[in-house]
Formats: sequence, C-alpha cells, structure tokens
Amino acid sequence: MAGSFLSTIPLVVVFILVELRMVAGILDGAFKG
Repeated sequence: MAGSFLSTIPLVVVFILVELRMVAGILDGAFKG
C-alpha cells in the first residue's frame, strides 16, 4: 500500500506543476491582453 502511494507521488507533483504552468499562462495572457 505504502509502496504504491510513494510511486504515485511523482505523478501528482508533475500534474500540479503542469496545472500551475497552465494557470500562470492564462493569468499572464489575461493581464497582458
């Protein structure tokens, strides 16, 4: 159980980083546009 949980942590981190980049891009476009 713990092993499978640890193996999903990198995926969650990558997902969060991608979402933050998308949100940052949308906000950046909204402010500059």
